[in-house]
Amino acid sequence: MGKSQNTLPVFITVILCLLGFYGCTNPYQPIPIPSTSLSTLESSITQTPALFTSPTILIVERQLAPTPTVTPSIDLTRGFREWLPAPILIQSGVIHDQKRDPFDRDPSFVLYADGTLIKKSCAASRCDYLTVKLNVKQICALMNTIELYGFFEYDPSSYQPPVAGGEITFIEVAAWRNQSIALYQLKDWIEDPYWLERLSKCDGCHKSPEIKPALLSTYRLIDTYSPPGAEIYHPEQLALWLSDPELAGEPVDWALGSPSLSLLDEMSRCVDASQRQAVVLSGSKAESVASYINQVINQGLSPIFAEDSLVYQISSRWLLPYEQAAGCGSSTNQFPSLNIPQATELMICRVSDGIIPTPTTTLFP
Repeated sequence: MGKSQNTLPVFITVILCLLGFYGCTNPYQPIPIPSTSLSTLESSITQTPALFTSPTILIVERQLAPTPTVTPSIDLTRGFREWLPAPILIQSGVIHDQKRDPFDRDPSFVLYADGTLIKKSCAASRCDYLTVKLNVKQICALMNTIELYGFFEYDPSSYQPPVAGGEITFIEVAAWRNQSIALYQLKDWIEDPYWLERLSKCDGCHKSPEIKPALLSTYRLIDTYSPPGAEIYHPEQLALWLSDPELAGEPVDWALGSPSLSLLDEMSRCVDASQRQAVVLSGSKAESVASYINQVINQGLSPIFAEDSLVYQISSRWLLPYEQAAGCGSSTNQFPSLNIPQATELMICRVSDGIIPTPTTTLFP
């Protein structure tokens, strides 16, 4: 009981900060992100690079709506939360939903229980992973803010886009409470409420869905979160998926001798001849294959390769820690994999760990 009384001034400070009566700084500024159009709604198939490439950019003029005011919802009668943490605390990204390979699920923000954060960062035509180790206070500030925004109480059924299909945005949070959402076109509607009208060239034909403050604020928090000290993360394993060609284009002669296309074909085979498995490479072989496939794609060619009588389309993906590539009979990668260490100690978050100030919206073209 004494601990709750001692933390009361901190609780008051948090609330005053949220209501604007306190001089709170805001180190997290939003990152301007151009809107994208969904190729799946145009019934076309795009290429999947070996490394990361940015989506097609549609430049529009708009002003972001200010982040809605959120009523504090942290239970101030209890100064702490404790729970046995899951291997992954927060995971967010997109699901391309094309069913072309096992790499549809594309995480861009992963916070592991040990505090390791891996986040995708894109600039121009290249994307890299950044990594940083968060301490318990930083983790708890994130979780406190997510609870404050009301994300744990958010009802996904309130989101009703005018059309179904296309890219899916997912956010999964596992703390003292759990919440998971997977919503079609959420990223597009947040970044440009008029993207579908522009795509269909029909003004006023499609009303943007309601995006409640709990969802919008949590999305922006994760999207703009950028703690100091982050470094480039270098993945160790490359997963390859060999399939019959679906993309348009002529095959390119496989130019690598090690590994050969025939060896990759052999490694992808299963006991059941009707099944395939992802091929996982590491070290110099992974780097050379990724570089070669990316080189072909950057030349405007499809990742379709031929060696003697073999012809395969190859999709690739760098694996995150504890991500297991699809095996025989699997249709998608397993993340987290079953061999990820399970926590044995409780995690404790206190209200006195604070929150992350809400980003201030800015104008951008």
